Amino acid sequence: MAANPNSTERIDAGIDARGRATHGAVAEVPSASLTHRTLPFAFAKRHGVLIQELRDGTAQAIYKKGAAAQSLAEVRRFAGIPVRFVEVDAETFDARLQTAYDGRGAER
Repeated sequence: MAANPNSTERIDAGIDARGRATHGAVAEVPSASLTHRTLPFAFAKRHGVLIQELRDGTAQAIYKKGAAAQSLAEVRRFAGIPVRFVEVDAETFDARLQTAYDGRGAER
């Protein structure tokens, strides 16, 4: 399904008052010595964007060619820190998406 550029979908819609995921919407995963919020699999796949790691206080993200600017803006808002985006082709994105969420099926 292609991302709707007019969508107002918020990534953190499933967060309760204590910041816990209510429907698998957000997961906390370690990255090196820093913990960051991981995009929900459904959002990452639908919108073609993936936060891969944190480096020097900046989230490193990739996006599939054609990803809507609004989707990238929502990832930036969700991350709450600066985000460096790099465009990749569809094949590279799909492979990295699979690797990032492999073995984490419960969070999909």
